[in-house]
Amino acid sequence: MLEIRSESYKTQIEAINKAHEDEIKKRDKIFNEYNKTLDKITKKYEEDKKELTNKKKKEIKDIVEKYHDDPDGLAKEIADRFGFNYEE
Repeated sequence: MLEIRSESYKTQIEAINKAHEDEIKKRDKIFNEYNKTLDKITKKYEEDKKELTNKKKKEIKDIVEKYHDDPDGLAKEIADRFGFNYEE
């Protein structure tokens, strides 16, 4: 009877250890996927931010070229487009 219980406990411990190992592997896999996704999002954010900055620079350049003879018009246009207050 004691031998049967001892075998049963060993089997249960092996099952618990196996389940624990499986959980650790699943956790590590999820953690790795999380890190990969976070890296992709961060890179995409940096690219989008750079693109937006370049877009704004081009927009400002176009405005400056359009109003090159009208400094007041230039100031008003920039204020209107970018949310500044223009005061003479």
